Amino acid sequence: MERVNSGLGFVDSEPAWQRLEASRFQDARSRALRIHVSGVSERSPLASRLHGAASGGAAIVMAGEPLSASPWWRWTVRGTALDWFGPALASAVPADQPDILLDLHGTENARPLRTWRVVDAFGRPVLRASAAAGSPPDRPLVSSLYLVEATGEGAGWFTLAEAHISARHRSRGLLDALGRAVVWLVAAAIRKQYTSKQPSHPAPFQPLSPTLARAVTTRLSRAGAVVRDHLATDVWAIGMAAEPIENFLTSRTVSASSWFEIPCNEGFVADPFPWPGRPGAILYERYSNKAGRASIEALVPDEGGQPQTVPLQLDISTHLSYPFTYAEPGLVLCLPEMLWERKQLIYRLEPDAPPAVLAEVAKDVAMADPTLFRHDGLYWIAYNDADLGLHENLCLRYATRLEGPWIPHPLNPVKMDVRSSRPGGAPF
Repeated sequence: MERVNSGLGFVDSEPAWQRLEASRFQDARSRALRIHVSGVSERSPLASRLHGAASGGAAIVMAGEPLSASPWWRWTVRGTALDWFGPALASAVPADQPDILLDLHGTENARPLRTWRVVDAFGRPVLRASAAAGSPPDRPLVSSLYLVEATGEGAGWFTLAEAHISARHRSRGLLDALGRAVVWLVAAAIRKQYTSKQPSHPAPFQPLSPTLARAVTTRLSRAGAVVRDHLATDVWAIGMAAEPIENFLTSRTVSASSWFEIPCNEGFVADPFPWPGRPGAILYERYSNKAGRASIEALVPDEGGQPQTVPLQLDISTHLSYPFTYAEPGLVLCLPEMLWERKQLIYRLEPDAPPAVLAEVAKDVAMADPTLFRHDGLYWIAYNDADLGLHENLCLRYATRLEGPWIPHPLNPVKMDVRSSRPGGAPF
């Protein structure tokens, strides 16, 4: 495979970077950044999202007409978050000199000013058709994007931010995810100008060399994942192991002493959490094939020590899962995932009473896997915002009291990485 010329040159320019960084940093914090985006229509989906991401932190101008593309690529991105086309407009003539040129096509000649690009792991600009085609060989089901910066002609490129999204999406879903990642990368870099207390020293960006073998491996891995998703079904069960959970960090294996499961034709059980204060009791999700959704149940030992299942009465008729539990002296809480309700509640649990609502965390937010913990004098809830894509983003809310109010973190999503963003249980 012939390497696409991305225009990324590499020279040892770190001394120049360090000399420029301090003065640029102080100037950027004193006013809004002026960012010109080349080759993107003002009325395109991508432009609209970029304007939203820069709100309050930068002045973004779509400079010039949208760059043309092949009919196939233009049709492919049409209507997705990566679509940079829109109604024909006169070319914008910016009145001021920008602080940063955002070049998503990789076509701008080197200029004596800061230039940002969003590229894949091979250095290919994100708005080129080839950018979504390959993944690194060590993670073929992950599409990685990097926001890189050069400070002028002949300068090297440095990584300011990176995002890693799942490549298991269908084609248009992947383009949507790439578009959201582009916007998040730009927003993260803008916010960093104002939230950092001192200049940063990013690492040089070193792209991989695209090869035919890597492209074939990526396509085969993605095709295999699609076939598996169509022909196979996950069947879950709950294993009990009498050992500290941190042992998994060293052993990397699970040796369950017993299993709890239901017949596959009925559904499955998953997402187990202990019920603090009730030895041997757990809460879990029970998915019903017949109903097409899940509810929360408790597995509680009876007087003879035999387990019995008891439904948890939450008065929620939509899908429920991930019954996360949290305890403080005299207080036991549960935060079940209820993203189909587009709200999140915290329930107080009592052994002999129905769960009672303690607080409302959010309205009109699809929170997946809400995980409560305490850190540095505040209560925090980590979650995945399903509106931004499942698995790939990490969002946070915080409060001084469990009853709230629960405040969204101003940098949400604070992370975009499919490899480590979605919560998977209690922190330890």
